[in-house]
Amino acid sequence: MDPGLIYDMGKTAYHHYLCFTGFNIYSHSTMCPSKKPSLLNLNLPSITIPNFRGSVSVTRIVITNVGQGSMECNTLVEHMVKIEISVIFEERVTGNMGLRQKIVDAD
Repeated sequence: MDPGLIYDMGKTAYHHYLCFTGFNIYSHSTMCPSKKPSLLNLNLPSITIPNFRGSVSVTRIVITNVGQGSMECNTLVEHMVKIEISVIFEERVTGNMGLRQKIVDAD
């Protein structure tokens, strides 16, 4: 099995994701925060900003190459007209197995 790239997330991020979606692996609902956590910085290969109003800053996408050989990653931005997006680090990233790399820091 060769998963290739993995998007690094800790237990807290997974827990917040499950709480946000309403799924609860615990026997008591009190394990989730009373206010649903934001998913803006959830480390996934795509970024979605719900209920967009004003300005939003998103920082994420740290990946680790767990596959054989080297990896190559590129940043692609698609957005609606009248929305300004800036991405810090648009360059292609390459590296060998075990490389951990931060890909995107976007405003």
